[in-house]
Amino acid sequence: MRVLVTGASGYLGGLISEHLAKEGHNVIALVRKLPHDSTGWQKNMAQVLVGDIRNDETVQKIIAVQAEAVIYTISLNHKQSEEDIDRTLATNVTPLWKLLDRLVSQGAKRFIYFSTQQVYGKLSAAIIDEHHLPNPQNSYGLTHLMCEQICRLYTHRSKIQCVNLRLSNGYGAPRFQENDCWWLVINDFCQTAFQAGKIRLLSNGMPQRDFIHSHDICQAVNLLLQVPEERLNGQDFNLGSGSTYTILELAHIVAECYRKKFNKDLPVVMPDGSVSMTADDHLQVMKFRYDIRQISSLGYIPHTSLESGINEILEFLSSTSNGNKL
Repeated sequence: MRVLVTGASGYLGGLISEHLAKEGHNVIALVRKLPHDSTGWQKNMAQVLVGDIRNDETVQKIIAVQAEAVIYTISLNHKQSEEDIDRTLATNVTPLWKLLDRLVSQGAKRFIYFSTQQVYGKLSAAIIDEHHLPNPQNSYGLTHLMCEQICRLYTHRSKIQCVNLRLSNGYGAPRFQENDCWWLVINDFCQTAFQAGKIRLLSNGMPQRDFIHSHDICQAVNLLLQVPEERLNGQDFNLGSGSTYTILELAHIVAECYRKKFNKDLPVVMPDGSVSMTADDHLQVMKFRYDIRQISSLGYIPHTSLESGINEILEFLSSTSNGNKL
């Protein structure tokens, strides 16, 4: 399939574009600028377009390649989305709307939009499925919900099949060293292990998360490109692992992986300065479940265990400058 990936120099876009190319797709990558270490990656791409999605000239470049499917990964991050309303709308919402409107006449068949679990707001229910009422609590979640609604509009009034992927918490080593992905919880814990020789928690460790490795994210995208249109039916899909961990559990798992790999103890330091010896205190807490049955019914199966995903990051850090002490 001829697939265009927007934001292809970003964390998700870089990994997805390379994965799809290796799966045999004809991948056109849109980047705002080429990463310094992109030579090998470029060889896998059928074409690389350079431009800013907010510019009409760039949209015209996208239309000209006549892609059958578009993977849309462009957005400001959580912090940036709170800084300036005009910039947030101009980056997170308007380009997607304009591009979809142009793709209607171009003839694209499928549009996969990367949304976020933050459209749900606080995950207070026992089970979070796609019927859970959206209630975003920040600008990041709100603008993604707006984009989901735009995608639904074009699914209903055109021949483009739009799919909204509500991503839980991604993690994994980046494709490009300059990718800004070290604020992600697991990535951050792993890098802090190298740089500080410990993991310091900013809370009591009770918050809960569903984590999904980048390789499983890529596999899900490849699956959704191949699913027959009638099985998608304009649905939204939760995308996660289906397993929930407290932050304290996660910290201890990272510490254990680090100990096994490097034969070094890694203390887990609580906000009051004490060292946590075990995550058992939180193991009995009632956990929510990020329900992935809807996408699983299409054949999606997450394959990457938390331990193997953490080890992949540790291996990346040990072999690059990202793990060096600052």
